[in-house]
Formats: sequence, C-alpha cells, structure tokens
Amino acid sequence: LSKFYYKLAEYHNATLEKEREKLLKEAQRYGKEAVEKDPEDVGGYYWTAVSVGKWGSMHPLKFVGSKDRNVFEDMVNAALKRDPCYDFGGPHRALAAYHMPQRLRMITFWGDEEKALGHAQAAVEKSENYLWNHLTLARVLWQSGKKDEAVEKLKWISGRDDNILPEAHFENTHVKDKVKRYLKEYSDSGKIRW
Repeated sequence: LSKFYYKLAEYHNATLEKEREKLLKEAQRYGKEAVEKDPEDVGGYYWTAVSVGKWGSMHPLKFVGSKDRNVFEDMVNAALKRDPCYDFGGPHRALAAYHMPQRLRMITFWGDEEKALGHAQAAVEKSENYLWNHLTLARVLWQSGKKDEAVEKLKWISGRDDNILPEAHFENTHVKDKVKRYLKEYSDSGKIRW
C-alpha cells in the first residue's frame, strides 16, 4: 500500500498540494507498518523514504531542520543495505536526489555534488534501462553546473525506446514526456525548470 499511495502522489494529476501531502502521509504510514511487521522488508523502508523525501522536496526549508530528514536517511540507508537494486536502483536514485545541490543552497547549506553524482551513476549501473535513473543523473549534472553534459543526457533519453524495460514502460514513458518538455524549454530559453 505504501508504494500505491506514493505512486498516486507522484503520477496522479494532483494539482492541490494538500492532496499530494495526504497521499504521501498515507504512503509513509503504510511503509512504517510494513517495517514493523517485517524488519527485513526493503519495500517498507524504501517507500517510506521516498515518500518522506518527496514531501521534503515540496518543503525544503521545513525538511532541512526536521526529524523527517532523519527518518529519510535512516529508511533509505536501511533499504540500500538490504537491496541496492530495489525499484531499479531506487535507493541510489533517492540518495542522488537527496544530495543534489539545491537552489536554496546558500540558505540551507544543502547539497553534495560528489555524493549526488556517485549515487546517480550507481543507480544507472544498477538498472541502465530505467530512464528515471538517467533523468536523475541529468539533473545532478545540471545542478552541478555541467549543463552541456546534462543536455546530452536528456537527448540520449529522448532517443530511447519506451519499452526498453517492459515492466517500467509507464515510468519510462512519463520520463520521456518530461524530457521532451525540458529539451523544448532549453531550446527556447537556454533554461530548464526541473
């Protein structure tokens, strides 16, 4: 159920932030319940972590100083320890996003380019046909000031077959749609609003 609620929050066209927050809270609740019932359940740790992380990306200033940051770190590291390949390299992808240099860096002192890049590359190595991993790497490159490399990675993604990983066809199609918008933005303005 944790995965289900997270996916609803991620892919559902929820324009209301409050609706997304409710879905993410439910994902966290069910993930924690799964861990309580089975302390070796990698999914419980992982879906709790990414739900907390998604909330944190919506509220970065609140997240930095909150206990949720510790929950994220504990849960994602537990998932990484149990299965670094879970959800197509998901623990590494989540850690890459977590360590990614942020726009608010001067206020929050957030971001570690080296860690973000290492985890993004590890996610790609764990599942090279899962396009979210490549999109995460492109974003890390962009945020690190390597814009030409990021744009090349986006172009590479746009040329991939949606069905390269049949069990992730929906996600890969979603990523390619995002990439198409990003490349158009870049072509029009030289910028990308991630």
